[in-house]
Amino acid sequence: MYPIFCALCWRPVRELNRHDGRRQYFCWQHQASGKTRKVQIRDKRRLLSAIENNGDKLAQNIKKSSYYRMFSTHILALTIDPTKASFELVRISKGSSKGIFDSVKQIVGRFYPITYKKLSSCYASIGYARLEFIKTLMTDLEGENREPELPAFFLKKASDSDFEYWLDFVFEIIARHEVYMTICEKEIQPGPKRGAGRDEELRSRLRERLSDLRTSGKQFRQQDLAAEFGISKQRVSILIKELKP
Repeated sequence: MYPIFCALCWRPVRELNRHDGRRQYFCWQHQASGKTRKVQIRDKRRLLSAIENNGDKLAQNIKKSSYYRMFSTHILALTIDPTKASFELVRISKGSSKGIFDSVKQIVGRFYPITYKKLSSCYASIGYARLEFIKTLMTDLEGENREPELPAFFLKKASDSDFEYWLDFVFEIIARHEVYMTICEKEIQPGPKRGAGRDEELRSRLRERLSDLRTSGKQFRQQDLAAEFGISKQRVSILIKELKP
């Protein structure tokens, strides 16, 4: 099976040959040549470190295709499972197609807070056109400086007739973006000094919860806090480090 997503982020892979459908392992941002080579090396190193810190280990002595397939799969373990997000969306919308679209913003904000802030156009265009929704989603995530590259095989997936499969596809894009922004962009984003502009409400709630647990002498695990706050274990780890004096 050919890959759909870049092994290191949320973007679709590039095609090697449009005639036979073969594809690369990476998107335009992570090509292993030219100006993007340094970006690929940097992001691969950061993601691999996060994967290993999460308790996973990638086999080294395997075919390149198998290695990057495993790499791509392990990335999703660093945030809320996209199938869990789509299941929760169906649950709160009570199975109604209109209810599902109306509830997308709520679920993204709950599970993927960084990505939530980038999807203004996507929320405004919520409706029944699945392909247009995906196009707007990808445009929001790519930002104003570049049009997203959406090859034919990706657009075919984006308009899948199976609604539940399509929802999983949407949330995989969002989950992958959340991981990338949390791990790869955290240290290089320009802007205000450390701590400014973060989700202060979340940090405040986590600070209070940690204080209560320590006062009562109760033991806690990061994965339990992740489930309680509806965020990833990796995100909890980062926030706890930020809260240390």
